[in-house]
Order: sequence, then structure tokens, then C-alpha cells
Amino acid sequence: MSATFDPLDASPRATLATAALPRRVRRLLEQLYALVSDEIAPLLERMLAEYEQQLFRQADQARNPSLQSGYLETLRLVRLRRADLIPRYLLGLETALTRLREGAAVTARPTTSSAPHFRELRLVEDSEVDENTVLRAVASRHESRAGLGLLLLGQRFGVLAGAPAFDSERLPVGPQRLIRSFAEACQPLQISLESRLDLYRVFDQQVMLGYAAMVESMNALLARENVLPSLSFVPLRTRPSAQNPAADGLAALAADPVRRASASDPAGEPPQRPARAAAPDSTPAHAPTRAPHPSRNRPPNPRAQTMRRVRTPPGRASPPPPRPPTRSISRPCSNGSANAASWSTSCARARSRRLRRPR
Repeated sequence: MSATFDPLDASPRATLATAALPRRVRRLLEQLYALVSDEIAPLLERMLAEYEQQLFRQADQARNPSLQSGYLETLRLVRLRRADLIPRYLLGLETALTRLREGAAVTARPTTSSAPHFRELRLVEDSEVDENTVLRAVASRHESRAGLGLLLLGQRFGVLAGAPAFDSERLPVGPQRLIRSFAEACQPLQISLESRLDLYRVFDQQVMLGYAAMVESMNALLARENVLPSLSFVPLRTRPSAQNPAADGLAALAADPVRRASASDPAGEPPQRPARAAAPDSTPAHAPTRAPHPSRNRPPNPRAQTMRRVRTPPGRASPPPPRPPTRSISRPCSNGSANAASWSTSCARARSRRLRRPR
């Protein structure tokens, strides 16, 4: 069942020129309306052209004749009534700007009772729920993208309305109002729900893509007209907590080992570990300790090895190269006289073994 809609000139509409507003507020709202309409009108034309191309592609790729006829019928309705879509949308935007102070007066009116008032209770169809869900998702996405600009714009609109700051839902140029106005302007097209949802998605991609930049332009316009010109957003920064001096001292000692060593020993030498107690069956503490001969730790001399080579006759095989002298690794005695005695015993055994080896 098709519904009937009144033409645009059927009843007098509220305009900014006839609105009961202060002269300065009316002038600022007219400038805002001119800015928004100049940016949105070309985007709406491009959006409708893109939507018609999309409908033509869907009709061309349809798998059965019924779907193809449905897409072609939607395309015919859009081409027939697209001339009224943009004027209806801009007229809804101007009406919202005209009722700026009416909405502020209703909001500022105190409530006498805290009980909620329900004007209408009815069953909601699934199609209406789906349409509202899509519109709300599109508006929420653009609110999150232009959150800071909408916050500043709400403060400036509160000054124009003589009321507290507006939130994004009450802003006449907020994403909620712009998308709802577009849904209302699409009702005279009388297309199906699926076609309207596709049209909302194209509107999101083509028109609302530059909404954040448009919000910045509106803020700049109001700031030039001395509407809260020095308003800016400064994020709250937490101050660093008072640090513990004891923890700072421990961190400084852990980061600088030289300072820690100098603090423990004034002479600048690291503290030595105390010697372990000697075993009961070990040698007395006054037992002499023998230092290793300096020649044992000396590296082998390649020149001396070359001089000790034996010249062999030409008919015999040359003897294998001499082995490098083995060096015994000496470890410092850290267990007192017992280790010194065992070390001297091992040195004597190695010396006697070396003397008995045939040459």
C-alpha cells in the first residue's frame, strides 16, 4: 500500500529568515547552513549517481528475472523522484537549525515527577528494527571519529541557544540528526527495505566520509565570529607520584657497581672473601708454599722448535713434528695449606714422570 506525501510547497515551512531568533544568532545560523549545504549538496548528487550505478549492476548480475525486475523498478523510482530528495534533506536541516532554542527550552524545563512518560506503546516490526540499527551504527561510527570536534561544537551551540552544552544527539548538525534527516527525506522514494539499507550505506561512504573535516570547518567559522574563540580541549594529565628515597638509593647502587664498591671499601679495593677453615688432617698453616716456575706459563717458542728439527736423509721419511710442550694449568690456592700441599705433591709427581720418560 503506497503512502501519499505532501509536496514541498504545500504548507509554509519554518526558515531561518522568519525564525524568532536574535539577529546575531540568526546570522551565524545562516552562515552555518550555507557552509553545510554547500558541502553536502554536491556529495548528495554524487551519491545518487553512484546508487543508480549500483542498482544497474545488481540488475545486470541478478540470477533470476524477479530480482532483476525488482532492481529495475527501484532504479526507475529513484530516477523519477530524485529531484525532490536533496531539497527535502536541506529543508529538514534548515528546520532543525530554526528550532535551536525550542529544543533548548524543552530540555531546560524542570520535570515535576521522576516517573517516565510513555506516549505510545506498540509492536515494532523487524524491518523497522533493522533500519534503526543501521542508522544508529552509522551515526555512532562518525561520532567516535569526530568526538573532539563535536564536543567543542556542542559548547558553541550551547552559547547560541543560551542553554547548557549540546551533546551529539541534540546537535542540529550532529551525525544523528543528519542521518535521521536523510532517512526521512528518503521516505517519498517508496523503495523496499533492502534498497533503503543499501542507500544508507552509500550515503555513509559518499557523504559522511568528510564529516570530521566539516565539523572542524564549523568550529573555525564560529571561532572567527567570536563564539568561544579561545575554546580548546586540554587532556587531563596525571602528576607523577612521590618517589621513595630509599628505593632511589637502592636503584642507584644497583646501577653503579663502582660506586657500590667504593662505598664498601674507602681505599677503592673490592673486599676479599674470608678463607675457609682448614681440614683437621691437613698440613699446618706454616707449611711453605711453592710458586710455579715462570717458564711453565710461558708460551712455546716456534723458533726453538725449528732449531730442534732433525735433518733426515733423502731416502727416509721425515719424522713427525714434535708435540708442543704441555702446560699444566695452575690454580690459585684458596683453601689454605691443605691445597698448597696437594698442589706441591702433584708438581713433584709430574716432574718425576717427566724425568723417567725415554728420550
